[in-house]
Amino acid sequence: MNQQASMVAAGVPRGLLFFTLALGFASGLPLALSSGTLQAWLTVEGVNLTTLGWLTVLGVPYTYKFAWAPALDRFQLGGKRGGRRRGWQVFLLLALAASTWALSLAEPMAPNGLVYISVVALLLVIFSASFDIVFDAWRAESLTPEQRGLGAAWSVIGYRLAMLVSGGLALMLADLYLGFAGAYQVMAVILVGLALLAIFVPEPSETSPPKSLREAVVEPFKEFFSRKAAIA
Repeated sequence: MNQQASMVAAGVPRGLLFFTLALGFASGLPLALSSGTLQAWLTVEGVNLTTLGWLTVLGVPYTYKFAWAPALDRFQLGGKRGGRRRGWQVFLLLALAASTWALSLAEPMAPNGLVYISVVALLLVIFSASFDIVFDAWRAESLTPEQRGLGAAWSVIGYRLAMLVSGGLALMLADLYLGFAGAYQVMAVILVGLALLAIFVPEPSETSPPKSLREAVVEPFKEFFSRKAAIA
């Protein structure tokens, strides 16, 4: 078993594994910033439990991200230089950095402070869910079927490490050194660094985007339901 795992690992370029780990980290970092860490901040500020409960609705875009996935597959940013996946990765990481920094400027107990936080946090979640879409597509196109198990493992490692950073380290920074505003600004700087790193992410082998939204949306559903046992 160990020999087989080594053979599989040897078939994946180290650089590709590194970028899989880094993008997995980028995928996991925003999650706590719009949930656990944000709730801790608001609790310290004295926001009541009912309001905190309503804020959990902000996570809904993660569930329904499939709704706009075809648009991300149909269009690309930056032309050929940006690449079909890389352009979106860089843009979304910068958007995540901007929305995280915007959250750091929030004053929860100010008039309309919670409205501001809700809007910015919702944008953060939408950008994060969109990045997940692009990352999953990049990973599926960059790795062969035999390599995807190892790639999934590395991306999960990166994801979990990021949750420790934005969920654990951020709270420690907020409590001991910087306050929540400073902690969010540190997370924003990390996201900018990840965006710069994403510029060097290798683009998958040339694949043509769908020529229309019909091809991007309808045809995959038709193909799926034409398979045996598609509906159990």
